[in-house]
Formats: sequence, structure tokens, C-alpha cells
Amino acid sequence: MSNNKIVHFTSDEKRALLFNIKNTLEISEEEFDNSWWPLVSNVWTQFNSCKLNNGDSWKVFTCRFTKHRESSTRKENIPIKKQRTTMIRPANICHAKIKVICMTSKKLIQIERYNNTPDHTHTLIESDRLKRSTAVRTLVMQEAIKNYPPVAIVKAVKEYANNELDLGESVKDLKRKEVANIKYKLHGPLETHLVGNIELESDILETISYLKNQEYYCERYYISQKSTYGIVFAHPKQLKKLHQYGWLTLIDSTHKTNKHDWRLFTLYIRDSYNCWDVGAHFFVSNEDSDTIAEALKIIRNICKNWIPGYVLMDQSNIEANSIKKVFPGLKAGENECRIILCTVHIVRTWIAKIYEKKTREIMIGAMHKRTKIGCEQFIQNAIQQFSVSAVCNFIKRNYMKNSHKWALWAQQHSPLLLQVTSTNALESYHNEKRALLFNIKNTLEISEEEFDNSWWPLVSNVWTQFNSCKLNNGDSWKVFTCRFTKHRESSTRKENIPIKKQRTTMIRPANICHAKIKVICMTSKKLIQIERYNNTPDHTHTLIESDRLKRSTAVRTLVMQEAIKNYPPVAIVKAVKEYANNELDLGESVKDLKRKEVANIKYKLHGPLETHLVGNIELESDILETISYLKNQEYYCERYYISQKSTYRIVFAHPKQLKKLHQYGWLTLIDSTHKTNKHDWRLFTLYIRDSYNCWDVGAHFFVSNEDSDTIAEALKIIRNICKNWIPGYVLMDQSNIEANSIKKVFPGLKAGENECRIILCTVHIVRTWIAKIYEKKTREIMIGAMHKRTKIGCEQFIQNAIQQFSVSAVCNFIKRNYMKNSHKWALWARQHSPLLLQVTSTNALESYHSELKRTTSFLYGLIGLFEENGFEIYEQRELVIEEIPIQTDAEKKIENRRHTVNELTERVRNKYWSAEEIGASQAEIFVNNTKKKSPSTKKKTPCKKEYSPPSTVEVVNNIVLQVRMSGSQIET
Repeated sequence: MSNNKIVHFTSDEKRALLFNIKNTLEISEEEFDNSWWPLVSNVWTQFNSCKLNNGDSWKVFTCRFTKHRESSTRKENIPIKKQRTTMIRPANICHAKIKVICMTSKKLIQIERYNNTPDHTHTLIESDRLKRSTAVRTLVMQEAIKNYPPVAIVKAVKEYANNELDLGESVKDLKRKEVANIKYKLHGPLETHLVGNIELESDILETISYLKNQEYYCERYYISQKSTYGIVFAHPKQLKKLHQYGWLTLIDSTHKTNKHDWRLFTLYIRDSYNCWDVGAHFFVSNEDSDTIAEALKIIRNICKNWIPGYVLMDQSNIEANSIKKVFPGLKAGENECRIILCTVHIVRTWIAKIYEKKTREIMIGAMHKRTKIGCEQFIQNAIQQFSVSAVCNFIKRNYMKNSHKWALWAQQHSPLLLQVTSTNALESYHNEKRALLFNIKNTLEISEEEFDNSWWPLVSNVWTQFNSCKLNNGDSWKVFTCRFTKHRESSTRKENIPIKKQRTTMIRPANICHAKIKVICMTSKKLIQIERYNNTPDHTHTLIESDRLKRSTAVRTLVMQEAIKNYPPVAIVKAVKEYANNELDLGESVKDLKRKEVANIKYKLHGPLETHLVGNIELESDILETISYLKNQEYYCERYYISQKSTYRIVFAHPKQLKKLHQYGWLTLIDSTHKTNKHDWRLFTLYIRDSYNCWDVGAHFFVSNEDSDTIAEALKIIRNICKNWIPGYVLMDQSNIEANSIKKVFPGLKAGENECRIILCTVHIVRTWIAKIYEKKTREIMIGAMHKRTKIGCEQFIQNAIQQFSVSAVCNFIKRNYMKNSHKWALWARQHSPLLLQVTSTNALESYHSELKRTTSFLYGLIGLFEENGFEIYEQRELVIEEIPIQTDAEKKIENRRHTVNELTERVRNKYWSAEEIGASQAEIFVNNTKKKSPSTKKKTPCKKEYSPPSTVEVVNNIVLQVRMSGSQIET
């Protein structure tokens, strides 16, 4: 196959040619590598290869479904609940092979079927599901490197691959998880934080400087063979306690405390008051035994007499090895330092690994045996009872020979070791603070800085300020009451509304809890004193219920640290729950954390979540490109800025559009639409109806924020360009913002010009009534009021609707919004103009906006929708001329008489309705006067003659008779 033919193949055709090889293909080396092989790299995997003496080479590729070995079944005896969900493929499904020959001298690639192997036994789509091609992965990586959410990347890649590359089938089943994995490989772990210096070296120097200013001992070190850094820091008071009470030391690490993902290690001791306190801290860039050992050596050199008898830790071999290196024991002629393991971590591991409940209970019994013999006997019983060899080997390997580390028989000699069997004290530091500040038992005194930073944020959701006082000496006090102390009952203004029409809202009963605390700020001493206020009772609810009502500042800060990175709310919920549970012991606080709460916090940080992928990321660049593009298309374009509102706008219109706005702008429709660009700028359109009764655009403008000042400024610019445009009527939806902007730009008689009247879209009005006026009869009366032909009749119908409905809230809604402004929404105010009676809604403009958004994407920049649709939308129309047959004189007379009768019918009908609305007596007088004016006509014998239309008097009599007989049905 020649090379010049291959160039014109589509992506799907190339994939089909390289899937089942029918004929030998020859392609240039560069083209094969760039545009052919990436499309099918997921189909083939290398089988063997050979390099020839002349520099050429060949490779044999086999189908990826050619799997020679069966999947492992080593977990076949494990219960279904304990089995991991894995993908298992059967072996030897497909045996297709191809041979790719690289002719280096000719720079050609030759592809042929290998040894007449069969075709694939599966489809190309199945290969795409098994593995993604390089072409698709490259597309994903191009978007993933921008750090957008995986869901948005999936959407953008599918759209682009389908529309531009003809690879719709390849990405049809692309999943969010695949994109997240690719993104993870590009960005590393998702725990990349934003607070602090981006440069590591600057951050280290700032940290050391800050710690030394706080009188901390601080030392930095570097392990050359590991290329790891560490910082050790401790306060002299902490080191003194470590020396005195360090016989039993707890050690544990925590992550997600800094943007560099350095681990924070803490040494924890128990003082003479049985209170836990910090002995020292150190950061490590990588958690390995050499780096941790170096930090412990530094601490030991500072605190020379610290040689712990026991170190309590979780099941970390890294920490255990580092302890052995620093405290070798008898080998160095010093007391032995024994390692004991946290019983809580041990049991958690057993719950995950030893899934048979009875065996697990035997192992827990072995942990609590008081003798070594009894412990070992229980371990043997557990191994003998369980039949699955994998679990038995796990017990033998990890717990058979080291029971002195985890079983309590080895700690019987020390009451302290029997009391402290886990690292919960180190992990539950924050939870103790919350309990102390929830129900105040005794007066607490805490330093001002510590209270503000690490105490109050944990319970800020529990308390709300009740009152306060500032004293003359600079001190102050505040009384806080429980957030459940709600003094007023929830509103019941919707109690008569049907259940289907009621909004789902949160209603809390009042006066549930009366707990109060008093917080005294002693400024001179820099102390905070917390006490119970006037012997108020304890809380009548739990701390968990307070967490459900409102999230604490500590939890919100955690969420904000993740939300600022623009990750999906679901991922943020998962990360926050994991960190709060494992590191801060705030699991109960975030137990009921919901995606919607996280989304709301993220919205406040980022603004609307429409952060899209296509177009310039920088707003300024996009604005400049938009203006340049519009001017190239011969559009008038002007950009402006409202300083007091900090809002931007762009006005643009074509000269043809402005000409039509000047000619046909007596009635102008105005409306806005959203989601047309990635910056969430609103697109406003002025719409007019030309002499052919066709709708057309008058002008456009983008606004970054929808407020009356900004919209008014845009309309002023349009009016300055099109100087003779003063609309008599502006039709819009129920937007007060748009109405106020129209009044500012067209003040009417105040400025010595024609009045510009605002009329409202009847469709929007009825939609509002359907939502608000839920009683059907009342709503029908209001719709009848809308279609009344006189003001008196309209107002009478509104009064009837108010009197008929019993719910005061709805009646007030009608009075407030529709009683005094019926000239804007009722049709009686439009009877003078057939055009206004024809155009009663903004449906034409909304259809235009809908068509724009249907054929474009909100992923684009400001001008993307017009680039997609073109600028000739609704501008060019074909004028169709039809010949009308010439009428005779008789036909013209009949046509004129018909028009006269129709016009007279309308006039008499209108006069009758006006009389009837005044009263029944006036209607009777009108009918009698009309009859008196009609002359009596004698009956003539019928004879055969040409048809002649009825006389005017006969028409009037017939109309009056019909009106009186049919009543109000004629108007309907």
C-alpha cells in the first residue's frame, strides 16, 4: 500500500487496518510512530524481536488477550466478604500476531500477519476496555497536567476525541478512576498543600528561624546516602520532662501536616500528674530507619540521660529498627530498651487479616493471658482450629515468636505498662480537649494563644455568643450559649400548603438545651479562663449532635485546605475523614460529613464550579483574544470596567444588527443566558422583530456579574452607538435587575423623550404562579385577570382571587407583586397594539439562546460559542416572492366588506364588555340603545340572486344577541 494513500485514512480506518492485518502495509517510520502505532498500542504486546546485521530489525507482537497462565486462585477458601474485588481474565482467548519490520535504510515500516495466525477472536472495543491506547492516554495527560478534576477531564477528553479525532469508540467507556490514576502518576500523591513557601529550602530556613525565636532547640540534618532531610525541635521544658518521665515513651508519626508531605514524629511521655505531654518533635522527609535513628540520636545527645526502658509504638518495623540502632542496650553497656506494640493496632490488624471470628477471639485471649505458656498455647489452638493455610502462616510468621512485644504477660511486672497498652493517648489529644470544653466540670486556665489556635476551633460549632462585656482594666468576658438554645419557634407560614408544594427544609424545635459557659480573657496575664455560667445545666444532647448541626472551625479548616486545590468534593470528603480519624482522632466530628457541605465550602473559595478546560486559562488573555476576533469580523466592540462594582463587560454588535435595532427597536426583547463560557460570564442579547416578522439580534454584551449598574452601562454604550434607538416597549422576564437598568438608561419624560415602558413575559408570570399560587382555582382566576381586556375587569379578578384564597401568605404575595403593576403583565395594557398582543413572551429569544448552547459547549472561552456557530445566525434569510392572483372588482368589494364587518365586530364587542364591567344595568341600556338605532326591515320573498354580505345594523344586532346569550364564554 503506498504512503500517499494512507495519509487520508481516518483514525478509525487506521485502527481497523492494524487490528486484523489483511495485506502487507508499508508506512514511513515517522508517520508510523506518531499517528499509527499510538492508536493500537493497547491491542498488541511484544512477543519477541531480532536485530539484523544491516541495521534493520523486526518485532513480533501478540494480542494482549494472549494470556498464557491462568489467574491465581490462592484465595479460593476465603469468605466472599473478605475477598478483594479483582479483575480475572481467562487465558488463551486470542492468538493473533503481527510482525513489524523496521527498514532503517529506507526509513520504512512494514507490517504483516505473522505465520498466518488467525484473526482476533474479539472486537476492537474489548481491547480498548482492557487497556487504553497511547493516543487516548496522551489526551488524558494533556488535561491532567493542568490539575483539573477527573470528572471534568473525562468529559473534555470524550468530547474532543469524538468530535475532532474520530476516536469516540476508544473513549466510550473511559472511567473517572482511570483518569485519576494517570493524574496521580503525573502529580504524585494528592496531598499537595498550598500553605507556606513553595520552595523547600526557604520553608526550612523560615521554620528554623521561627522555632529559635520561640526559644526552641532546633537542629537540621541531612542523610547523604538516603538523600533525606530532617529537623529536630523541642522546648527546654519538654526536654526536661522527657528526661524525668521518659522511662516509658510513646512514639508515633502523622502525615498531612505540611505541603512537602514531611512526616511529623512525636515523643510522648506521662508526667507525675498522670497527664500526657510532648517530649520532642522531629520532621523527616522520608520515613526510613536511618533518618529516624539520626533524629533520635540528636534528641539523645541533647537530653543525655534519656534512656527509655520501654518504647510503645504501632506495628512499624521502621520505627523499631531505628530504636534498636539508637539504644543498643547491653551491647553498649547500658540498660535494655524494650519495644512493646500498641494492642489497639494489633487488634485492628487481626480484624482485617484473621477474618474467622472464633480464631480472632482466641488470639485476643492469647494477648490477655498472664503467662507466656498460656499465651503460646492459645496461639497454637488458633492455628490448629483454622484451616486456611495463608492465615495460619500469617499468625506463625508475625505473632508466634514475638509475643513478648504484644502480649500482656510480658508487662505483668509493671502497673504502668498494664495501664498504658496503646498509643491512643497520643492520637486522642484533640478529642480530650473537646470533651473538656463541652461540659465544663472545673474552671480551666489556658494560655491565650493556645486557646485560640488549638482549643476553641474544636468546639466553635457547639457555642454561640450570648453577651459580652469589656472591663476598664482591658480584660473582657463573653458568655456563650449552646447552639441548640433556639429561642423562637420555626416559622409555620406554609402550614396550609399541600405536602407536594412544600419545600424540604430543616426545622429545629426551640429551647432544647440551656448550657452556658463564661470565657474570661485576662489580657495582662495572657490567659483565658473558662467556667460554667451561673450553674447552668449540662448539655441535653451529645457532642455528635452538635457536629451534625454545624461543623467546627477545625473541620472546616481541614476541608478548606483540600478544597482550595480544586479536587472533587467526593475526594475531599474521603481525605478529610481519613486524616481526621487516623491523625486527629476527630472521627466522630466528620462521621456525617456530606459531599454537599464540602461543595458549599469549595464554592465559597472558588466561586461557581464551572471551571472548564478549553480556551485560555487567564481571563485577560481571553478578553483580548475575544476583542481581536470580533474586530476581525467587522463587529463594533467595546470593553469597559465598573470600578465600584469591580465588574467587567464587553459590548459587541455588527453594523447590520445595529441598523435593524434602529429600524425595528420599538419593541425590544432582552434576556440573559449562562453557561456559554468557562468564566461564567452572562451573555445578554437584545432581540427585535423585522418587517418580515422574523426575529433577529440587535446587539450582544457579556457581563461578569449581573447587576443593574453594569447592565445599564452596557445599554448606554449600545444607545450611544445606535443614537436613534429609543424603544417604546421592552419585554423581559421578571428580573428587577434588568428593569432597573432600563429605567436608568431610558428615563422617559424626565429627560424629554418618549416613555420606555417595561412589559413582562406572560410565560414567566404563569410559571411563577404555578410555583407560588398552588390552589388551582385561584391560579385560574389570576390567569383570567391577565387576559381581561379592561383595567377594571382585571383588578376585579385580582380582588376575587385574594378574597377566595384563605392562606394569608399567598394573598400577600399577590398583593405585593401583582396588585399595583398590572399594566406590566396584564394584556389590557396592550390592547392598543396588535404587535404587543402577538408578542407576549420572550420565548423567541430563549429559543435563540437554547440553539446557541445546543451547538456549542460551555467549556470554551468568551467567543467560543460564536466560533462554533458562526456569526451569520439568524442574519441571512431567503426572501420568497409568491405571485398573488389579481382580484375582480366584485371580489374586492366582498373582501373590503368582510374586513369592515370584522373590525366592527371587535369594536362592538369591546364596547359591550366595557359596559358590562361597569354593571348589569349599563349593559342593558347599551343593548336597548343599539336596537333603537337599527331601522325596521320588511320581510321580502326570497328570490334567486347573487349573495350580498349582511348590513352593518344586522351585524350589530347579531353580535349583541350572541354576546348576551354566551356571556363570558365569548371572551374566552
